[in-house]
Amino acid sequence: MATKLESMSIAPAKNGGFTVSHHFKPQASISRGRTGGGMMMLAPKTEDHVFGPDEHAALVAHIARHLGLSQAREEEAEVGGKMARSAGMRTARQQEAEVGGTE
Repeated sequence: MATKLESMSIAPAKNGGFTVSHHFKPQASISRGRTGGGMMMLAPKTEDHVFGPDEHAALVAHIARHLGLSQAREEEAEVGGKMARSAGMRTARQQEAEVGGTE
């Protein structure tokens, strides 16, 4: 079962930037033993992502991607030096042009 994001928190980091923490929903786990079994809830570890004071674009793109905002994946990939366009992603302007917006 995949972990599902429950919430995010943003706090100042020691490096002058920000730390984004991902908090995941607990998951049920069933165990089977010699004398029977049981069910318990496992709390996945929090994931922390630290961004430096000069990484504002990467910070915003990371948050937007996890909020499911359009074009966020492309911006985060570009900031990280990846080639998002080669994967077939489109910019917001390209998407607007496809539905009759202005370019």
